[in-house]
Amino acid sequence: MGSIITIISILGSLTSIYAFIHSIKLKDSIRNMVAYGILLLTSVISGVCFYLYNQEIDAKIQFEKQKETVRLEAQNLLENIPSSIDYYNPGENEGLLLSTLALLEKNKDIFPETYEIYKLEVIQKIKKADKESDIFRKREQMEIAGNSAIRLLKSLAQ
Repeated sequence: MGSIITIISILGSLTSIYAFIHSIKLKDSIRNMVAYGILLLTSVISGVCFYLYNQEIDAKIQFEKQKETVRLEAQNLLENIPSSIDYYNPGENEGLLLSTLALLEKNKDIFPETYEIYKLEVIQKIKKADKESDIFRKREQMEIAGNSAIRLLKSLAQ
């Protein structure tokens, strides 16, 4: 549909240019030349407006496609994790955190604030868990972090 409108706009603009040049050759009255000039100017302005409109629409479509890709990737990550986070070992939790971070980093142009906040949170939670000397406390810290990653993935998957 967009290409048909573009072709019609181009043909209208070319017709206007031809009519303007033709009016100059025939030395029509000033009133006709002004009318053709206005017609030409209107055609050029409409062509530019149409071009800018298409650029904006294309950008919105591209943005929506990127969001859909993120949604599908988040769903894929959610499908590949066990149903209960309690059975994770700390390495699996850390992998989930880093996978979620990688997803946000890859799409930080869509979610810049979410990426920055989550990045700081993940680093903080991993450092906090690494400081724990008790393996059960470390596991608990990583389970908490894994739960927050799952919640974020669920919100992205909607």
